[in-house]
Amino acid sequence: FGEMDYKIQSLSNDGMIKMTLNPPKRNIPEKINVRFRHPNEKPIKKVMVNDIEWSNFSVEKEMITLGRTTDTTEIIAMY
Repeated sequence: FGEMDYKIQSLSNDGMIKMTLNPPKRNIPEKINVRFRHPNEKPIKKVMVNDIEWSNFSVEKEMITLGRTTDTTEIIAMY
């Protein structure tokens, strides 16, 4: 898929974990799955992607699914 990088900030004391994702720009995947695991095993209650409430996530799998993108994306999981 090409190079991809990300930065994760644990703000678990504030009830959230934040990721900044720079997806691949060559051979763009149809979807990107990211997994957020809270250190105290709390379930995800809400997700924001680029400041928009996001519904494509699984509480059971702790997985957030993004569609096809090449833009820098900010993902926030709230607990």
